[in-house]
Amino acid sequence: VGNSSVIAQTCSNGVGNNSKSVCVSSDSNTKDDKYIPNINVGKKLSYSLENIFYREFGQWPQAAHTAEGDCSTLLKIIHKKMPYFLSWCDQQA
Repeated sequence: VGNSSVIAQTCSNGVGNNSKSVCVSSDSNTKDDKYIPNINVGKKLSYSLENIFYREFGQWPQAAHTAEGDCSTLLKIIHKKMPYFLSWCDQQA
């Protein structure tokens, strides 16, 4: 094992709008760092329809920002969360 230790720090990977990641390496000077993307580093959690869909399904919705596409996206989220959604509807009635 020797003197190597695991170092975790916030790094910049230069990918997309969310350029922050958690950088994990055995040496802080290593170029072969493994990046664990973290889309929420330093940001508040977004509740936009697209971001909720991404968190639930791990992919971006198709045909976003169209009437039909947004309705389809919302229905897919509701279908996945049906028991919670019905309970919430009952409480709001």
